[in-house]
Amino acid sequence: MAHHTDGNKTYVDTAFINMAGRIPGVSIEHMGFGEFYANTPKGRVDFDRMRGKDFPGQSGRSHQLYGDPQAAADWLVEEMEKKGKSERMASGATEKEAAGPVGAPQAAIMEYLSKAAGPVALTEMTSHPLFRGIHFGKVMKAAEVLAKKGLIRYFSDPAKMQGYMLEKTAASNEAGLRSATIRLAASLPKGSDERKALLAALLKG
Repeated sequence: MAHHTDGNKTYVDTAFINMAGRIPGVSIEHMGFGEFYANTPKGRVDFDRMRGKDFPGQSGRSHQLYGDPQAAADWLVEEMEKKGKSERMASGATEKEAAGPVGAPQAAIMEYLSKAAGPVALTEMTSHPLFRGIHFGKVMKAAEVLAKKGLIRYFSDPAKMQGYMLEKTAASNEAGLRSATIRLAASLPKGSDERKALLAALLKG
């Protein structure tokens, strides 16, 4: 699900339209011939597939977004972003803008980490209210994208994540280090090799 703004025009993909109907107060109506519009609490929003403009990251066909009034279209895009149901694509943005966080999942990760005392497990982070309503899979993907941008360090392999935690907490006392390792082990599936390895390391210590 994605959308893109080019000047004063906004484009959305097919997935955006499909997900928009899940926003409270929004209903998607089919006019026939592949044309749709949305009834929203702020007014009617039209999706014009004939005026769509392709953009990177889109899923399905691109549609130009119109609002009657325009505030209705702006409201719908904002709601989709806030609820993590669509991601703003940075095509055409400056290099600095493109390198920043894009969409609700990435923004939530950056906000959470800006206040975190140190490295955290993904499962621990997503229990925070910032991630309410955002699917875990989207958070995982957002973390991978942010890592590629160089904004965070993220390891999908729990064993590597443990090494990262150890590196960052080397100056902490032993009790704090063991606590961080225990939390990480508890977040892993029972019986997994990674969890067994962490527990074995704790026993040796």
